[in-house]
Amino acid sequence: PNRSPYRLQTPTKLLEYAALGKRILANDLASTRETARRLGIRLRLMPGYQFPPEQELADLEENRGLDPRGLSWEQVISDAGLEHYLPGRLSG
Repeated sequence: PNRSPYRLQTPTKLLEYAALGKRILANDLASTRETARRLGIRLRLMPGYQFPPEQELADLEENRGLDPRGLSWEQVISDAGLEHYLPGRLSG
């Protein structure tokens, strides 16, 4: 749903498919748009739950050039500045 707290959560499948270099078709939610923008994920956003004709999906870009290291928990925690809350030191 496009309401709090859901609109603030990154869809796990978006990160998984991007890390695998897959083509992505996603619902047009604020969290999806922001995550894709911030991480450079290529996708096609769809309003509501209506899918385009299958021939249009063949033109979706793959995410093969995406570096999945930016999606790791270590990087997310580091980017958020939360390392000092953890009991051990994270490796880079």
